[in-house]
Amino acid sequence: MTTPPRKPMPPAINGSRDLIGRHVDPNPGIQPTESAGAGLRGFLKSMRRRWPILLICAILVPAGVLVWSLQQEKEYSATSSLLFRSNSLVESLTGSTIFSASSEAAREAQTNVQLVSLGGAAAQTAKRLDQPGVTAGVVAESISVSLQGESEIADVTATIGDPELAADIANVFAQEYIKARRDADQDAVREAKNRLELQLGAMSEGARETPRGERLESQIEELELTATLQTGNAEVVQKATVDTTPVSPHTKRNTALGLVVGILLGIGLILLLEQLDTRIKDEEDIEAAYDLPILAKIPHSKTSKPDSINPLGLDPSGVEAFRMLHANLRFFTVGRDLDTLMVTSAAPGEGKTTVSWCLSVTECRAGRSVLLIEADMRQPSMIERSGGDPTKGLSRVLTGEQELADGIVPVQVGNRQLDVLLAGPIPPNSSALLESEQMTDLLTEAREKYDLVVIDTPPVVVADAIALMPQVSGILIVSRLGHSRKDAAHNLNELLGNLEILPLGIIANDAVPTREGYYMPKAGVGAAT
Repeated sequence: MTTPPRKPMPPAINGSRDLIGRHVDPNPGIQPTESAGAGLRGFLKSMRRRWPILLICAILVPAGVLVWSLQQEKEYSATSSLLFRSNSLVESLTGSTIFSASSEAAREAQTNVQLVSLGGAAAQTAKRLDQPGVTAGVVAESISVSLQGESEIADVTATIGDPELAADIANVFAQEYIKARRDADQDAVREAKNRLELQLGAMSEGARETPRGERLESQIEELELTATLQTGNAEVVQKATVDTTPVSPHTKRNTALGLVVGILLGIGLILLLEQLDTRIKDEEDIEAAYDLPILAKIPHSKTSKPDSINPLGLDPSGVEAFRMLHANLRFFTVGRDLDTLMVTSAAPGEGKTTVSWCLSVTECRAGRSVLLIEADMRQPSMIERSGGDPTKGLSRVLTGEQELADGIVPVQVGNRQLDVLLAGPIPPNSSALLESEQMTDLLTEAREKYDLVVIDTPPVVVADAIALMPQVSGILIVSRLGHSRKDAAHNLNELLGNLEILPLGIIANDAVPTREGYYMPKAGVGAAT
C-alpha cells in the first residue's frame, strides 16, 4: 500500500493542539514576539546544555587574573599639592596686566601643569634624593600631575613600590619644580635688568639726568627688588605623607572584571559551539528539521538482553514510553489501515533496531499478531535479541531458498508469540532483493497472516530503505537526540518531499526527563543501528 502523499496537518482551533500534540498557531502573522521568545528559549537551552563551559570560564579567567594580580609588585602613591599664583613677572617686566585677564586663567593653569610634567625637575629630584636605583627616568615615570577641578591647585602624585620613597619623591619634586621656576624667573629679571643697564651705560652724564634716564634708573632698581621676590609663582600647600595602602594592583577590581570577562567568554564559546555543532539536541530541533510531529520520546534507559520477564530489555521508564507510542499510533491512525510499519532513520546509530524490537513487543503484548522483519541485510543485529539460526531469514526467503514460515523465529512475549524474520545471510544485492517482486509478494502474504508487520530497514543513506517506502502503509523516523545531524535530517526530509511521502512522525530516541517535562538529550539507549 502506497504511503499517502505529503500534505500539511489540519489546523487546530484557537491555538489548541492537533491530533498528536503539536501546537498550532491560529495567528501565524504574529511572529516577532514568538521569534524573540524562541531565541531566548534557545539561548537558555544552550546555556543549560553547555553550562560546564560557562562554569569553567567563570572560574578559570578570574582565578588567572587573581593569580596574576597577586604576582604583581605592589605600588604606593603619595601626593603633594601646588598652588599656582598669577604671573606677576610679566606685569613687572612690561607694566601691563593684559596677560592676566580672567579669560586666560584656564590656559595659564593648564600651562603650569604642563610645565610641571615636563620633567625638568626630575634630574634634580633624583640627585637630591641620592638613593640607589632612583634615576631621573624613574622619577619622571613615577610622577603624574593633575588639576583639582577648575582650581589653580595641582596634585603632584608619585607612584612607586616604596611608600616612603613615594612621599619623598612627591615632596622633593614639588620643591625642585618651585626652585627651578624661581631660578628661571630670576634669570629673566636679571636679563631684563642687564639690558636696561646697557641702555643706561650708553647714555651721557647729561642724558642720565633727563626724565628718560631717571626712568631707566628707577626700572633697574625695581627689577633688583623683583629678582629677590621671585617665588616661582607656586607654593606647596600640602605635603605628601606616607600611605602604606597599595594603589595597585587592584586585586578585587581585576578579579571582578575577570569574572565578567570569563562569563562573556563562556557565553561566546557556547554560542560558537552551538553554531558549529550540527547535532539535533532537542524536540524543537527535530520539529524544525522534519516539520513532523513527535510521536514518542524514548527516555535514556538502561538496556539489558530481552527475556521472558522483560521482553523489551528496558527499565520501567522505557516500557512506559513505548506504551505511549502504541497509544499515539492508535490515535493518530484512526480510520487508516496501518498494517505495515517501516522504521528507519536518517543515519546509522539512531537506535531504529531497538525501536523496531520494542515497538513490536509492545504491539504483541497489546494483543495483536505481529511480524518483525529485519530488512537491514547489510548490518543485521537482531539475532542477539531473538536468537535463531543466522543462516535462515529474509535473504533466503527472497531468493526462493526458503518459505516465509520456515524463516520465522518465534519469540515468547508473556503468553503471546512475536514472530521475527531475521535478515539471514548477507547478500551482495540487498537493494535489488528489496525492490523485487518476491518482496512485494512476501509483504502481501504477511499482511494476510498478521495484524501488523514492522520492518526494520537500513538508514536512508543507502537505497534499501527507499525501495520499501512505497510498499508500506506507515513510516516512522527515529532520531537520536544529541547524535543525529541536522544535515542528514534535512537530506531525508528533502528526499521524502521529492517522493511525496509523509511519514507518520518522529521517534525522539535517547532522552532523559527534565523539570520542563518529558525528555532532553543524553547519550545512552539503543544506538546500535
